[in-house]
Amino acid sequence: PTRIFPDTRPPQLNVHEHSARKRSEQGLQYLRTYFPDADFPGNLVGRELDAEVKEVRDLEAFDSFLGNLLDISPSHYVQDGYTAAYPMGELNRELNISQFGPDTSRNILFKPSGVSSFTFETPILQILSAFAPSQWISTPSSTLVVRTYTSASLLRVVTQREGLPEVTRELDITRSDTGDVPVMDSRILAGGPDIVVVNRNGVVYKCNVYRGGKAMQLIRHHKPDRDDHFWQLGITDREDECFLTSSKAVKHLDFRSTGAAADVFSLNHPSAIVTSFESPMHDYLSRVTTTSEVIWLDDRFRRRPLMSFSHHRSFDRTLRVLTANLSNGPLSLLMSRCNDLVTVYDVNRGADGLIHSNSTPACLPRDGPTLASYNGHALIVPPSGSELMILRLRQRGSIHRQDIRVLGPDEDELQDVQEDRATHHWNDDVQRLDRLANELQPDFGPVATRHHTEVDLRGAYQKIFATADDGQEDDDEGAFDDMMVRLPDFWQETDGPGENMLTTFDVAFRTGEGIKPPSRADFLTGGSINSKRGFHSLMGDALPFRDLASRASWHYNIHDTSIHSFYNQSDNWTALHERLKALDLASDTERPAPSLRREAEAREQLVLDLALSSNVYSAQPFVKLGSSSDTMSQPVKEMSEPPEVEFGYLHPVPKIGADHYANKEKELDQDTVVSSALGVRLLLVEWEVGTDPADYRYRDPYGVTEDHMAAVHLRGGHVLPIQPPATQRKQVLSQRPPMVVTAAATRPPPIQQVQWVPSATQTHTIQQRHSQTLIGTTPDVFSQALMTNTQVLPGPFGGRSVAGARKPAKKRIGGF
Repeated sequence: PTRIFPDTRPPQLNVHEHSARKRSEQGLQYLRTYFPDADFPGNLVGRELDAEVKEVRDLEAFDSFLGNLLDISPSHYVQDGYTAAYPMGELNRELNISQFGPDTSRNILFKPSGVSSFTFETPILQILSAFAPSQWISTPSSTLVVRTYTSASLLRVVTQREGLPEVTRELDITRSDTGDVPVMDSRILAGGPDIVVVNRNGVVYKCNVYRGGKAMQLIRHHKPDRDDHFWQLGITDREDECFLTSSKAVKHLDFRSTGAAADVFSLNHPSAIVTSFESPMHDYLSRVTTTSEVIWLDDRFRRRPLMSFSHHRSFDRTLRVLTANLSNGPLSLLMSRCNDLVTVYDVNRGADGLIHSNSTPACLPRDGPTLASYNGHALIVPPSGSELMILRLRQRGSIHRQDIRVLGPDEDELQDVQEDRATHHWNDDVQRLDRLANELQPDFGPVATRHHTEVDLRGAYQKIFATADDGQEDDDEGAFDDMMVRLPDFWQETDGPGENMLTTFDVAFRTGEGIKPPSRADFLTGGSINSKRGFHSLMGDALPFRDLASRASWHYNIHDTSIHSFYNQSDNWTALHERLKALDLASDTERPAPSLRREAEAREQLVLDLALSSNVYSAQPFVKLGSSSDTMSQPVKEMSEPPEVEFGYLHPVPKIGADHYANKEKELDQDTVVSSALGVRLLLVEWEVGTDPADYRYRDPYGVTEDHMAAVHLRGGHVLPIQPPATQRKQVLSQRPPMVVTAAATRPPPIQQVQWVPSATQTHTIQQRHSQTLIGTTPDVFSQALMTNTQVLPGPFGGRSVAGARKPAKKRIGGF
């Protein structure tokens, strides 16, 4: 079967998920929530819950008030089309009317509607159309009778070629019209508009419908039977008769006669129950279904069964027979609400006028869940007469379709129905229902409620969407005009060099009047530039970016870095603003004006912020580094030390306490040039400002020849002062691991004063000593000054005092 309509109802609550004791505890907890001072015995709650579970279980097995919820009738607009009526929605009280129609390949295509055509006050229990075309209303209209928990309503449906059909509620039959007893079944007599109904006690009424109202007529009065609460009506193409089915018998009622009802069929077996009755058709054959067999009757010879088959099914009161009139003869299909098993009976009247069974009863193949529950069944026979379409409405509201091709007498092989042909077409509303079906949850009722606190957020919303008053806007306009006049002359009016670099926003913020001392968090404050006039000035190219850049000591544009991911063109703020409109919120409904206004303001403010932060200025220029020609003029071997580090923009300031071992009482002069450590100068001497760090290659100056080192020129024109290694003997590294020396035999090296020796002889001695000693020695040259070791003994625990001998334990002196 193919699903042609999605689920619209949530799954049923599983009452058997928890034990009776746990459900009793939950019920007591629920009662104590609302009645904290009352004391309810647990056994009383348990008995009530057990009675409720039994009632639910009985209704799941058989609900006598639940009728067929899927009805198919011929369409008035579409040739060879059909109209389907079925309930939808979470509460099952919305009536959906959709169309079946042939496509270009003459295949029946279902085009459901995702919107209901009519909504009732209570859930729908039964939907039925007229047996024959109605003479009471003109085409393209049809009639439906829809029974709910409160009434049976007569509807007039006007179908249209496009859009939803027009549904009019003509009249209602309530329980007050049927002796204050709820209606159990209702049918439209022949073509209508008269209706016949039966209440729970088996009393039959006829409702005569007029243009201006209705008139109820009592047809049959029946003494109530406490054990029999199943009543079903059957109609024909005549308006003066009907059939009444109970649990044990089927009777014929003639409205023209005042006598007793005629018996059609009765059961004498105490364990068997009549489940359904199908009225006779053109061949005078009617079909009775019981819990044990299917029986064929001739309407002309009542009370004389012609043929019967035992269906060998378990006790099921929802069994029902539907007959399809094919070109080769009628086929009877036995179906149930409790499962998807379908049994086919090929029983019809032959040319000799007798009843024949042309084949053995068989079951249709199935590939879905066997124990699925259904609330409606319907059959459609296309005009070809060789195919059959079975429609079944599941309990959660989905409709499933199964196409069957019947083998003719002249066909040798069975031709399967094409599996790739289209069966349905869903519009956007139906697809939305399909997506929401997975989010439906069972309804637990009041037990699932949670405590909540109601908070009025009206004040917060008013504060968020509040607009500025006119007085404030006037003040902002005056401040903005003054800022625009003073903005180009900012660098001339600034006192002294700035303490850091500034963006265009910082410049505009510090130009305004009454500005507090500058802070690094000024961008969080905002000013007159952050307004609609500032945005319009940006769009009109009125902000003096070029004047500020030409008069500043240093300027750099970071536009490509800041908004590269948003837009790939520079300084086109109008195009960026238009492109950001693609990020606006999308809504199915019309959004309120404050929300649209706030969205537009946020987009404008984003463009303005990006523009004000794209240019960086500085009142202090970058100092060009000194030339290295003086250094290069000296021979390499005569260079005493690497030169001092030169600073271009940021300059270090000496502070007291930088050296923890210096004399803190000595004040340092702020103008004193800070000398970098020797290690820092050795590291930075190889770098030149403006070169690419990716091109740097480190070369080990040790262990290479003097000729090769003379050809190596490092960046900045500097060469490390090195001495070629000794060539008398070559140190060969051993592959053996180094010898482990005990800590007791090792003494810390003597502390020496660090000095840079320019002599080539001493440099050679230091280099030779370093190449010969690999482990256990300390270099003689350090970039930082050494400190005195305060540890007395070597090792990780050398600084701790030696523990004394173990204290002897005291001897116990004898005594008592």
